[in-house]
Amino acid sequence: TRVNQADLILHDQLSLWLSNHFGLEGTAMFGHGEAGLERIRPIFAPLKQKLSKVKIITIAGTNGKGETAYRLEQMLLKKNYKVALWTSPHLISVCERIRFNGLDVDAKKCLETFENVYESANSLSYYEFLFYVFLSMTIENIPDVLLLSLIHISEPTRRTPISYAVFCLKK
Repeated sequence: TRVNQADLILHDQLSLWLSNHFGLEGTAMFGHGEAGLERIRPIFAPLKQKLSKVKIITIAGTNGKGETAYRLEQMLLKKNYKVALWTSPHLISVCERIRFNGLDVDAKKCLETFENVYESANSLSYYEFLFYVFLSMTIENIPDVLLLSLIHISEPTRRTPISYAVFCLKK
């Protein structure tokens, strides 16, 4: 797909918004508090309740998660399931992390959601905030399946609270 100049500017605005509010990814690891479920569980609780009937598939590990997630997404879509997909990291834009029914989320929608949910989620880390944005968008159109592609929790190069946010969805 070709990306036009206006889209590139909008994607830059997303990155700038995130860095202004949370710092660069990986620099402000735990937001405004300590790592752990106790800190973020109350923030994610309303989203968890609204997604309680959704099937969740978690893809974790060190290599091949993205490819596995995209292939599984395509298989589910061919079977007419509504699918929400969370992946990380992104290459060009944070919009790549958030997909609904095979399409990256629209950058304007992403920025709008950032601004709409910031007050309720401003104590989160960069990653947790993006995951919160993903779930906030997901509850607007509840999918049949939620696909979550995560780094392996013990991966030594990335000691961030990445999986804590996901564990808030645990049933």
